[in-house]
Amino acid sequence: MDKKSSLLSVRDRKAGILKAAALEYTGSAPRLKAYGKGEVAKAIIEMAQKFNVKIIEKESDDLLEMLSQIKINTEIPPELYLAIARIYSYFYFTKDRKEKKP
Repeated sequence: MDKKSSLLSVRDRKAGILKAAALEYTGSAPRLKAYGKGEVAKAIIEMAQKFNVKIIEKESDDLLEMLSQIKINTEIPPELYLAIARIYSYFYFTKDRKEKKP
């Protein structure tokens, strides 16, 4: 199966902090490829845009905080499968690379 990359980007409205997590799905379970806050998150987003990686932007999300606890290049834990599956299904059903989720 082809690799599928995606990016979850969140701006914490209260703190005003940009956060980003990059995921890669190769067929077994998605892996966390990158995570960052502030300038690191901005660099992750810029790299994703450069390579046409699908991006979802939200105002706040506990999922990003949970992803921040995972080591880079490891599979996400089963308890996050449903949340990640929703992101991949959102990407599947939208044609735009960058879109705000309602």
